[in-house]
Amino acid sequence: EISACLVGSEMCIRDRLLDDDVAGLDIDVSTENHVVTLQGEADSAVSSSRAHAIASETDGVRRVINRIVVR
Repeated sequence: EISACLVGSEMCIRDRLLDDDVAGLDIDVSTENHVVTLQGEADSAVSSSRAHAIASETDGVRRVINRIVVR
């Protein structure tokens, strides 16, 4: 659940990505000062957008930088 996540927790975001429809994607997550950076590859723009939304919806996240490449 979102409220159980620590502020800007990389592990929390990774766990949420694994539990969602984007589980098969190769995405690296890093955080610094409430800013999340997503890097990796996705099979569609929809998957990339979903990963971005998951990160954005995490408590404490102020900004998401989406560097996911759609292949």
